[in-house]
Amino acid sequence: AEVLVRWFDSNKKMISPGDFIPIFERNGFIMNLDYYVWEKSCQLIRKWLDEGHNPMPISVNISRVSVYNPRLVELLCGLVEKYQIPSNLFQLELTESAYTTNQSSIKAMMEALQEKGFKVLMDDFGSGYSSLNVLKDLKVDVLKIDMRFLEDTENEARGENILAAVVRMAKWLSLPIVAEGVERNEQVLFLKGIGCEYVQGYYFARPMPVAEYEKLAFASEQKEAFSHDLQKEKGDILNNNSQLELLFSNMAQAVAVLEYGEDGMDLVRVNDAYFDLFGFGDVDDIQGSLDASLTDGDKEILYAAFEAAVESEESGECEVLRHIGDREIWISVKLKYISPVGKRHII
Repeated sequence: AEVLVRWFDSNKKMISPGDFIPIFERNGFIMNLDYYVWEKSCQLIRKWLDEGHNPMPISVNISRVSVYNPRLVELLCGLVEKYQIPSNLFQLELTESAYTTNQSSIKAMMEALQEKGFKVLMDDFGSGYSSLNVLKDLKVDVLKIDMRFLEDTENEARGENILAAVVRMAKWLSLPIVAEGVERNEQVLFLKGIGCEYVQGYYFARPMPVAEYEKLAFASEQKEAFSHDLQKEKGDILNNNSQLELLFSNMAQAVAVLEYGEDGMDLVRVNDAYFDLFGFGDVDDIQGSLDASLTDGDKEILYAAFEAAVESEESGECEVLRHIGDREIWISVKLKYISPVGKRHII
C-alpha cells in the first residue's frame, strides 16, 4: 500500500493535495508534512505488529524538498528505531524528477538508506527526459510507471509496445516494476500479459481511511483470498519471482518467451537449456536467435507456425533445420499463445 495525505477543512470539505502541496513546497512547510506522514506510518506499522498482524510493506513519499535535507537519513533511521519496526516494511518513494539535479548527493543518500535496509522506489519512471541515465547511475529497488503514459499519446499501440519494452528491460535487470493508475480490466490483462507483477490503482481499490484498509488487509477471509491470488500470480511463467522460476530455468527442454509481430520477433526471456541448445554464452548473443541460420524455406515454415498461433490464439508447431557452426540439427518448435501486446503478441 502507498500512504497518501488528505486535508479536510473545518467544514469537513476535502482540500486537494494538488492545491496545497505546491504551496507547502514553496514555503518549506512540506518538510514538516513529510515528517508527520512518515511518523504516522511508523506508528501504524508498530500498532499492527503489536496486534499480532503480519503487515505488508507500505510506502511513503519523499518530497523534492525533503530529498535535499542533509538530515534525511538520520530522520528516517530515527523513526524506525524509535518505533522498533523493520525498515523493509517502510519503503520510500522518490519521483524521477528528484534525481535530475545534484545526482551525486542523491546517490549517496540512497546508498546510505539502502545500507540501513530501506527499499527505494522510483516513482513516475519514464516521465523525465533522462530516465535511462538515471537508471544507469542510480541503483533503485523498484520502478513505478503510471498508466497515464498510455493516455498521453494518439498511438496507443506504440505506447503499449514501449511499456512492454520497459517491463522487459526491468526483467533483464531483475528489477520489480509497479504499474500505477490502473482502472480497467483490460489494463490488468494487458499488464499481466507483458509480465508486470505488481499493479496499483482504482481497479482494485480507491484511497481509503486506515480503518478500511485494516479490514481489507487483516480480515482472515481476505488474507486467504490474498494468499490464493499471490500463489496464482507466482505461477505465471513470465514472472521472474515465481515459484516456477527454478523449474523454468532447469527444464531439460529449451524454453523461450517471445514477442512476435509483423516486424519480427524479440526474446523476452529464455531458460538455461535454450542457451545450451544453441551454444550461447550470454544474453547479448540471443536476440534473433530462433530464426537465425535457417534457410528461407525453413523461415517461412517457422513464421507460418507463429501466424497459426496468433490466428488461433492457442498454439502452433513445426520442425526446422538449424545450422549451428558446422552442425545441422532438426528443431521441433511448439508454440503456446499467451496474450496480445499492442500490435504484437506474447508467445
